[in-house]
Amino acid sequence: MFGYEGKGSAFALLQDKGWISSLSAGNRISSPDQTLFQVQMNLTADGEDHWKDVVKVVFDYGNMLSNALNGDDTIDTCKEGEKELRRIWEEVAKLDRIRFDQTSPGAVYSFSSSVAQSISKHGTEQCLSIGSMLNESSDTFPLDDVTKFIKGINPSNCFIERCSQGAWDEMETVYKDDENNNSNEFKFGKQTEKWYSVDYYVSPVDDEDVVQWESKNTDKTSLHLPEPNRYIPRSLDLCEDLPTEASIDKPIEPPNLLVNKPNIGRLWHRLDDRYALPKSSVTILLRTATSENKQQSNGSWQYDPYHSIRSRYLASLFSDAQAQETYDAYIAGLGFSFSKTSSGFTLTVSGYSDRLSDFALKLLSDFCTVNEDLLKPHFDTTKDKFVRSLKSFFQSSRADSLALYYRNLLVSGKGRGIEENLEIAESMVLDDIMKHHEEIFSDTNMLVECFYTGNVGKEAAEGFFSKATDIIKARRSRVETTIKVKSEYIPGPLERRLLPGEDYELHFQSQNEKEGKSLCLPRLRL
Repeated sequence: MFGYEGKGSAFALLQDKGWISSLSAGNRISSPDQTLFQVQMNLTADGEDHWKDVVKVVFDYGNMLSNALNGDDTIDTCKEGEKELRRIWEEVAKLDRIRFDQTSPGAVYSFSSSVAQSISKHGTEQCLSIGSMLNESSDTFPLDDVTKFIKGINPSNCFIERCSQGAWDEMETVYKDDENNNSNEFKFGKQTEKWYSVDYYVSPVDDEDVVQWESKNTDKTSLHLPEPNRYIPRSLDLCEDLPTEASIDKPIEPPNLLVNKPNIGRLWHRLDDRYALPKSSVTILLRTATSENKQQSNGSWQYDPYHSIRSRYLASLFSDAQAQETYDAYIAGLGFSFSKTSSGFTLTVSGYSDRLSDFALKLLSDFCTVNEDLLKPHFDTTKDKFVRSLKSFFQSSRADSLALYYRNLLVSGKGRGIEENLEIAESMVLDDIMKHHEEIFSDTNMLVECFYTGNVGKEAAEGFFSKATDIIKARRSRVETTIKVKSEYIPGPLERRLLPGEDYELHFQSQNEKEGKSLCLPRLRL
């Protein structure tokens, strides 16, 4: 419940405020004699300034759950809350059963070691099913145990860890006159970890903060129990074209080209008769040069760092904006990824076949109809995460990653590397992204490439492709055409091509040069 990321969750409220970029919850320590429950969040810069309010939301969510179990005003409220929690418990059990039945063992090496460890703890009968609610239903909901557990989630029964430069500076100010505590007697202030000699601070929680966190002023409109999950598979049946049994020894055949329309796109299809599982995968490529290129006055395309960074940022922003809407699909076994490539934008959806096509079409429609109201609440949070990743690239990357970065930048990269990307990213505003989104769909040469594989027949795949192209057509019909017809279209990555005998020297200021270190990069001669 605490780790839920859909509407009404603590994550949703904190993300809408722009205070966190991620949240997870679960056991930090779990042993026969003790359990430590943990809620962990990555804060944005604004969230760091409001960290006490972030903690308050976590306890407010606990109060909401307590009210659902015990009722806040009337007996009817209590019964209704308990009914909803039983419904959620049964949903989790149903998904656990589906996941257990449809999950493959995985690699032998890791599977054998994990099973051996599980047998030593739980015995042979439960070594595979432990942790899965295979025999649970709404009638087995442990009301008393859950009620008791939630009572333990309160400000007087917790400790808070803050990991940030701001927290460290704050503690140094508070304990500026204290020395390291190396004695056996505990006292608040700077401590030194025994084994790794890492310094950290321990301080008491202010009584005023505890009083504030204990106040039960939960916003019932912002924090509420999850709605019924509409993405739970209704059926796990195989399509009519698939055999009833898998044919592992059957050679893998290439996909078939079902649709090939020059002005629309292509559909590739492959029936997975090798494994015969109720799962599918669909990948949609919106092929357009506008993802990282700008058209010149003569109709040719030239790489443009502003287009590239805005496309990359748009993909990240859209994914973040969809986090709450798609979380139910995620826990129901449907995953998606949306990314920018040198050829355009790629949407991939995989999981159980029953609701996959509807989910994929919804995501495609949402991207095509992106508006300011959808992106604005997440713009600052995504930008904060995006800029931080660029700033920390040289410090956080391994030596081999840096070598690959410089190699790619020299041989086939475009632009001037991280430094230029960071400068562009820091100057971006929401209006830039909205204009770029408009420009993407003003490209009349955009094509739709689709690959549908798994538990899906030809007719179903063709019907999906038809609906997908209709969504694209509808979006493009509402945009003024500004991209000229190209005389030549290069579908893949646009790399530098050197003329015979031409030298190419890379011009950029590396991190090593900033630090006064020499860096020798070779010149290319074709």
